[in-house]
Amino acid sequence: MNKVLIYDTDCPLCRVYTKGLVAAGALPNEALRSNTDITDSQLISQLDPVRSKHEIPLLDLETGETQYGVDAILTLLGTSWPRFSRFVRETVLFDVARKCYAFISYNRRIIVPAPPQRWHLMDLTPDFNATYRVIFLVLLYAALLVSHLAAVGHINWLAVGIMAVQFGAASGYIVRHSTQTALANSLDYAGHLGMSILIGGVIKSVGMALGLPALLMLGTAVMIWQHGIRLRVMNLPDYLNLPFIAAVLLAY
Repeated sequence: MNKVLIYDTDCPLCRVYTKGLVAAGALPNEALRSNTDITDSQLISQLDPVRSKHEIPLLDLETGETQYGVDAILTLLGTSWPRFSRFVRETVLFDVARKCYAFISYNRRIIVPAPPQRWHLMDLTPDFNATYRVIFLVLLYAALLVSHLAAVGHINWLAVGIMAVQFGAASGYIVRHSTQTALANSLDYAGHLGMSILIGGVIKSVGMALGLPALLMLGTAVMIWQHGIRLRVMNLPDYLNLPFIAAVLLAY
């Protein structure tokens, strides 16, 4: 196979499913390349610079033809499972898969943060998409509410109020320092805030279910640690972690 599949090295899910394609025999290991390893500007020039950020590109080195995203994955899977690949392409599953792929792709830097100002030649940082971000936030915070009520049984409104102050303070800082992209950055922060709570909350919920206080403390620590990491990714000041710490300690 004289093709190369280029994945975003800062996306853990991208690394997992591309390695899965190799393990399944759909792609030789030498045909898998991360964007940090790409130094050939001629190769990069053959790719759509916008689509490459949002859909993983599969480049045919002989013909120069490039397939993206779900189409590229189905092409590779078609070498081992041609009937499955053809079935997906010919049914509504293809459109559903493309929508799900885009939803995850546009939000992948919120799900797993990556350091800003990437210097490598091929930058695959996704663009901001308001529709996919708002849908992500609605689903994220609905999941947080339902899981919190299931685990704790009540809402500490003081903690909610402090969290609202937290978001307001962060948004105020964002507006002052990024006026043209304030909405996008504020929605980014809302996602990072929710993901910080979700990741630590999963650990705390397991601790509650098993009656293990150590997991409760670990979950709290993970929330605070995640929020600190995400503040730095967004170049926000560390002092914005203080109200978040207070809210986390009061929430349970």
